[in-house]
Amino acid sequence: MGWIRTIYALAQGAKRVLGSVPEAKAAASRWRNVLENGRSSLAERGQAKAEAGDAQAQFDLAERFHDGLGVAKDYYLAAEWFRKAADQGHAQAQCNLGMMYVIGRGVVRNHAEAYKWLTLAANSGHALALKMQKSTLERMAPEEIEEGKRKVETFSPEPACPKANRR
Repeated sequence: MGWIRTIYALAQGAKRVLGSVPEAKAAASRWRNVLENGRSSLAERGQAKAEAGDAQAQFDLAERFHDGLGVAKDYYLAAEWFRKAADQGHAQAQCNLGMMYVIGRGVVRNHAEAYKWLTLAANSGHALALKMQKSTLERMAPEEIEEGKRKVETFSPEPACPKANRR
């Protein structure tokens, strides 16, 4: 939504400078094309980096699918990309994936899996993950807690792709 406000502000500014609505609309249209073309090429580069294994790019792509930013909202794809970043130790991706497991958005609700991801993120110092982990723990049966703890203990982050993570 930010780009819509930007275009509107540009149109208002153009209207003041140019003095007429048709000229302001034309200026706004030109700016909109510039913004959309720039955003789509950035998105394409981001997707290529995500597919190459860049954890931050994977997280960014997951956010786009989760929030419907420039793409159709797709919680299943968001969960897939969050998992790829989370598997590499990306704490925010781990937290987001954990919360998706808590509520069953894009994945089947699973408290043990939620506990795993939230604990891993909390262990990295993620404050919200710690709060969510404690809240999830209160809802878990003893066998789910044990399963979640086993999942945390056996987690081993995937090595990052060094070429993809160069900036």
